[in-house]
Amino acid sequence: MKEKYSLEYICKRIIELEKQHNLLFIEIGNVKIWQAIRHFILLKIAHKAGTFATAHTIKDSLFDRLKDLPSFMRSCLLYNPFINRTEREILIFDHSRKNLVDGEYIDIYTKYLIDRLRSEGASFEVYEEPHLNRHYTQKESNRKHMDFILILANLYAMFFKYRFSQSERNFILRIKKEIDQIFGINFDLLQYFSFEIQKFKALRYLLKKLFDIKNPERIFLLVGYGHTALIKAGRDKNIESIELQHGVINDYHLGYSFPHVEKGSLEYFPDKLYIWDDYWRDMCELPIPENDIEVFGFEHLNRAKEKYKNTRKIANQIIVISQGTIGPKLAYIIRENIDDLKDYTIIYKLHPGEYDRWKTYKSLVEIDKYSNIRIIDNNEIPLYKLLSDSSYLIGVYSTVVFESLHFDCKAILVDLPGIENMTKLIETGRAKLLKKSSRIIDILEN
Repeated sequence: MKEKYSLEYICKRIIELEKQHNLLFIEIGNVKIWQAIRHFILLKIAHKAGTFATAHTIKDSLFDRLKDLPSFMRSCLLYNPFINRTEREILIFDHSRKNLVDGEYIDIYTKYLIDRLRSEGASFEVYEEPHLNRHYTQKESNRKHMDFILILANLYAMFFKYRFSQSERNFILRIKKEIDQIFGINFDLLQYFSFEIQKFKALRYLLKKLFDIKNPERIFLLVGYGHTALIKAGRDKNIESIELQHGVINDYHLGYSFPHVEKGSLEYFPDKLYIWDDYWRDMCELPIPENDIEVFGFEHLNRAKEKYKNTRKIANQIIVISQGTIGPKLAYIIRENIDDLKDYTIIYKLHPGEYDRWKTYKSLVEIDKYSNIRIIDNNEIPLYKLLSDSSYLIGVYSTVVFESLHFDCKAILVDLPGIENMTKLIETGRAKLLKKSSRIIDILEN
């Protein structure tokens, strides 16, 4: 259960490489490829080095594609963004993962923005990507699916490989060699770059065509580091891009932390970032000027706090918050402590990206047999209801840890990869650190 490299070590070495080789500003095929996929390079390295497991289930096998072909066809034919040619002032690219709230699947980060724009009579359209090849939202005339654009971009990247010049090939191989030596891995950077360069170019082209039709003034988006081609396409057309915060922001999240670049110098970072509250403003060196970071709030959390404010805590109930990146390791820690926790009710809340694979976690399958543990692998019970019921929380670095504090949960954070993200919470005493040699019961009883 030991990992060779910490997240902190990996981040620091990546930033050193960036500074040494100016990686964020190197163009290959007219794409600043390192800037475009920086966060995912980190995840690839961390996965290959054994620090992180796979974050989310990915259904991209031929069987999965064929099985879900009817869904793709329906989205491409009925919800194609290019079919409706009506101009819109605002385009919203929401989160692919939807939560079941009051019987309706919604994106908790854009739902209330959309409601507000609708009440104001604003001209807008919403674009959503599939989650595990499916869509769950209700049919609306101003909601379109991104399947058509994503399929074309991926097909282009698959069948039209980028041809590197000799100098480009030599440069990439030199970077690959350094990465492999530093982390003891074998990372096929040439193949990875080839696919991602072509995909970026195709997405940028298609999105610019969409913007020509819609003629928007602003775009709102989630997960900016995963939609760099969208941001660049908007910038090419002088369209303001605004990212809504969706999770943790700190020094070790390379989607946001750029301690060594001039503010405003990145082409693929949004023009503005709307954060939940001022706490997040100084969590890392964001690459945009201070006046482009605005407090927008988190309406979904605020409403949940009001809804459950009179809920009485269930004595000795613990909620465990899992994540795909550390899922097997966290399950192992709980397995090693389970015999001490017979007097506690344990709610083991899986991340949606783990729902269909948790039975591959040997330790979790073993503890599933205990009568005092309940594994939650669906969205039927609202997360905030589980938090409001629970007295304690055990996790590592999930955003839910921060949310749990609003519901008066006592947080215990396990010393696993990603714990670096929670340094400030631990230092200020808002959470307790469980070292690998310690017992959970000792913290609970003290």
